[in-house]
Amino acid sequence: LHVSRMSDGHTERLLQGIDGIPGIAWSEDGRRIVFSSPWNGDLWETSLSRPGYAEKLPFGQDASDVAASRAGHRLAYVQGVKNVNIWRLDLSGSPPQARKLIVSSREQLAPNFSPDGSKIAFSSNRSGGAEVWVCDANGSNAVQLTSYGILATGMPRWSPNGKQIAFDSRVGGEANIYVVDPNGGVARKLNIDIHGNNLPSWSHDGRWIYFVHGEDARESAIWKVSSEGGRAVRIAETEATYPLESPDGQYVYFAHKRKLWRVRTDASAEQEV
Repeated sequence: LHVSRMSDGHTERLLQGIDGIPGIAWSEDGRRIVFSSPWNGDLWETSLSRPGYAEKLPFGQDASDVAASRAGHRLAYVQGVKNVNIWRLDLSGSPPQARKLIVSSREQLAPNFSPDGSKIAFSSNRSGGAEVWVCDANGSNAVQLTSYGILATGMPRWSPNGKQIAFDSRVGGEANIYVVDPNGGVARKLNIDIHGNNLPSWSHDGRWIYFVHGEDARESAIWKVSSEGGRAVRIAETEATYPLESPDGQYVYFAHKRKLWRVRTDASAEQEV
């Protein structure tokens, strides 16, 4: 959050380290700013005379956009909660039967079954920020694996041997790929020679991790790197996202302009499917 003086363009930073600000409003006297913080859904107030300090207001749960009246000492804001759950579809039924599987009052996203089918990794903001979770295949015994407290953490993907989960997070401000033990422990950032990486997926043999690089520059591309990190290699020239290797390890499929494409794992024979 910054303030800029119109007379000479001088800019001063009031706050940093806030994971997104969807709404701001000036106080009537022009000395204070009310803003909303999406990851915990509260309203906060900061003062021009105290840069770096903010105080949570006693109202405004699940708030986003904010507007303050110039007279009358009134504040208006949007209050909203999104509820997204993970469902399971039984394909053996006739017709196939769907039921809720992983449920909370917040959002559950990006489910991924473990190789043996006994566990599901997913992302959820039920604890405040978006975090990586693991539960049993029937949706029970959910355990939180990360505690970053930000909005942008998720897309968990199991390694083929079931011993690691790769995911992406913008903790610290930059998108990076992390690896964590599904049984718990501290996540490890995958050291890659290029920065700004997300949407990881594993090769069938666990030797490589495919990922998207350059999304912030709106020129996203598919790369791969050793599962231990190191030098990354671009494998598709086409702007692309959501890489997924075929079970036989011959191709990497990806999305490009809402169409399905593929390229060989040696970066040859790139074509629309």
